[in-house]
Amino acid sequence: MKAKVQKSGFTLIELLVTLAVVGVFLVILVQIIVVENRISSGIAERICIEDEERYLSEFFFETLYSVERVEVRSEEARMLISAIDFTYEENNCPILGITGWKTIRFVQEGSQLQLWDVTDGYVHVKKPLANHVVDAQCSWIEREGQKPLLHLFLFFEEGRLKKSYDFYFAMRNLG
Repeated sequence: MKAKVQKSGFTLIELLVTLAVVGVFLVILVQIIVVENRISSGIAERICIEDEERYLSEFFFETLYSVERVEVRSEEARMLISAIDFTYEENNCPILGITGWKTIRFVQEGSQLQLWDVTDGYVHVKKPLANHVVDAQCSWIEREGQKPLLHLFLFFEEGRLKKSYDFYFAMRNLG
């Protein structure tokens, strides 16, 4: 009678094939995780900038709606958006809750866009509006027979995401 030989354990070939298959699955899994991480961080950056854009759009609309005078100050050395003062002479200044004469100015410092309350040439309040603005420009558009338009250009940057926005506001009390 022949004795039966029982195999126990794995052969070297079986072990190498198993390790290769597991390695392929691990590489695929790591790639999926890396791509998902990039997608989720891109979504977070986009949401952050879109939230700031939405807030600034509503803020500018509420704040500038009752402006009675716009004064261009060309001697300003800061970004273009800070060279324009918005004055409330009799109407309510919604953002500061003040009725009567009040001048506000938008200033960019670094990547932060700020609102300044300027009274008698002195800055009394600095309120941050956005933290990812890398460029801010403002221009005045005169239109014949129509109310003037205020054009605000804001360029946002967060991580790898860069986005620009153009805002146009019809100045209700002007023109």
